[in-house]
Amino acid sequence: MIFSSWLLLICFTSAFSQNCSDYYTCQLELYDRLLTKSRPSIRPIQNDLQKINVRLGFSLIRLVSVNEEDSLITIRAHINQTWNASIFSWNSTAYAKVQHFRVPAHSIWTPKIELINPSTTIDSEANHFIDVQSNGQFELSYSILLTSPCNFDLKNFPFDQQSCTFKIGSTLYDINEVSISQAI
Repeated sequence: MIFSSWLLLICFTSAFSQNCSDYYTCQLELYDRLLTKSRPSIRPIQNDLQKINVRLGFSLIRLVSVNEEDSLITIRAHINQTWNASIFSWNSTAYAKVQHFRVPAHSIWTPKIELINPSTTIDSEANHFIDVQSNGQFELSYSILLTSPCNFDLKNFPFDQQSCTFKIGSTLYDINEVSISQAI
């Protein structure tokens, strides 16, 4: 009885431990494992009370246009989102020291963070890739064109200063499912 228990444990362990020797093959195995265990519409959590914390970086690349008549401003910005999903972590030494790999953003879950105030966003996840790291950290980084309403006060022109607000958040998940904090 003890022998069969040990034999079962050895078979179980060897079936789930990956010892690749080829870097490329190990990346393929990790990629396939992630896509098999992940769905774009399902949060990668272990229980329903678990919240995914997203660190959001936002930086202005350039001012594209100002439309005074329609009170609109268009900018090009760089967005960086990072979050952890420990259920997708791996031991890099068992996978030929693969520390990270990239997957198309549309193929796995993302926090769906977008501009909330009435706006126009020109963007497509089709061209974005997520960097998946061995510690379970995911990083999505891209540039985006944003158009948002802005009330202009031009009475001090050409020495005026404008303040336009871009509200960014998740319209799909509530605060108990996804929390957003500013990246440092």
